[in-house]
Amino acid sequence: MDESRLRNLVRAGQISKIDPRFAKLDVPGTGRLCRVRRDENSGKPYCAFVEPDFSAGYPALPKGRRELYVSLKLLSIPADQLVDNARVKFDGIQLNKKKDDFEVRNLRLA
Repeated sequence: MDESRLRNLVRAGQISKIDPRFAKLDVPGTGRLCRVRRDENSGKPYCAFVEPDFSAGYPALPKGRRELYVSLKLLSIPADQLVDNARVKFDGIQLNKKKDDFEVRNLRLA
């Protein structure tokens, strides 16, 4: 078994363990950034939410959710391009650093 397949299996198991309704969301998708939060001192964005394009075939989010969280701290995307309504692509979801919820994986501009 190659490394990427093993990672996918481990990630799927972790997601299902926390909330099985989210397992179907670990697929590539597109969307737009919303609610971009910036540091008060530096003005750099540190997190945002992604509203997936359901019309493009992305699965529906579980009831009560409209968007997916994304951490922007370690991205190589220039800060001036991380604004509300920016079009983005992502590879799926993963557990966040606190391991209590999910976040978008491999975010990039569309």
